[in-house]
Amino acid sequence: MDPEDDPGADDDDDDDMLPEPALMRDSSWKCGNKWTRITKRFHHRFVTDVIGKPLRCASDSKVLLQAAADAFTAHEQAVKAGVLHRDISDGNVLITESGRCIVNDWDMAIYLPTADDKDASPRRPRHHERTGTWKFMSTLLVNGHHMADTIQDDMESFVLVIIYHALRYFPHNKKQLTRYIVEEVFNRHLVLPNGLHEGGQGRRSLFLNMGYIEPDFEMDCKPLNEWIHAAILAVRQWIAEQTATSEPPTKRLGTSYKPQVPPEGKPDLLTHAVLRQNFTTCLGFLDWLPDKPVDAIEELERVEKEGQKVGRALPDAYKR
Repeated sequence: MDPEDDPGADDDDDDDMLPEPALMRDSSWKCGNKWTRITKRFHHRFVTDVIGKPLRCASDSKVLLQAAADAFTAHEQAVKAGVLHRDISDGNVLITESGRCIVNDWDMAIYLPTADDKDASPRRPRHHERTGTWKFMSTLLVNGHHMADTIQDDMESFVLVIIYHALRYFPHNKKQLTRYIVEEVFNRHLVLPNGLHEGGQGRRSLFLNMGYIEPDFEMDCKPLNEWIHAAILAVRQWIAEQTATSEPPTKRLGTSYKPQVPPEGKPDLLTHAVLRQNFTTCLGFLDWLPDKPVDAIEELERVEKEGQKVGRALPDAYKR
């Protein structure tokens, strides 16, 4: 067989064309463009008979919370089956045509250790990357408290997803601050020379001190407001329990904040039960509003642009 027709034949010329390892580490195509090694991945494609829409397409705030509740139930069932999702985000929690929900993108999921894994070595995180979508990664993860994802990290991601959509798409008493809150709590971070992301101070402030949204924050929709405030308390409690025993002390979150461990020693996020009950209770309320989603950030930007056009059209005397 002619070597040119043999796909398995050696070709020294092709080998000479391959970049040196050092060049490969610095190649622009490499994810992150900073890491010294690449994580092997397998590309998968699969087809489902369900088409989901992003959470921002929820017809009202109750549909938003119901969809999140469905996703939370799916997450709990997966954990019971020994699987942790590790990337709960707005793109992976989707609403179906019936107004219910599916959890998408399990490619970052891992198997949780079981009782039979006592002799297995502890799972080590990939230090050159962290798993998840930055906007919705937990406070402890983004602040470097630990590297390997936990069940509680995923549960906090659910809370962050709901707060984000509530702030951006449904009415509340901090509308004029929406863009600022979203930027500081969900977006702000730095990319270090090693490719890792650093930040999360705004997220920490929100949960520990009601920072940025402020203590008097209120959603117009009372059931959704009730859920958010209860969930913030649950996350605050978990952070307190975890950081009260953190070593070294430099990893404790905050300087003036003094963690208070729950009296019973069982924080609400220890299992799915408390948040699950919170979903059930709030969805059972009768005073849900027929509030339609409106992107507060886009609306604020539109108003600003219109104001700029009016300013340019005014005579100089009026501008003064």
